[in-house]
Amino acid sequence: MGAIKQIEKDKTDIIEWVRDLNDELAIAHLKALKNSYGSADWWNDLSDEAKAAIELGLSDIDEGNVLPHSEVLKKYERWL
Repeated sequence: MGAIKQIEKDKTDIIEWVRDLNDELAIAHLKALKNSYGSADWWNDLSDEAKAAIELGLSDIDEGNVLPHSEVLKKYERWL
């Protein structure tokens, strides 16, 4: 798989993961990351917990420990 195709796949996987994310702290950290994009030292501004959470999420994505959005919707449809 080419680098650009891999980036597009990674972006899609991240979008699906974020779409189903309900953890307020994780969302706050992602928002801070988005707001600081382009800053050379944004990573240094994150707490150790935030860094660990991001690394864990990326690791889960790399290992395929994700569910498609459609499966998550089926699992939680009675609450939606």
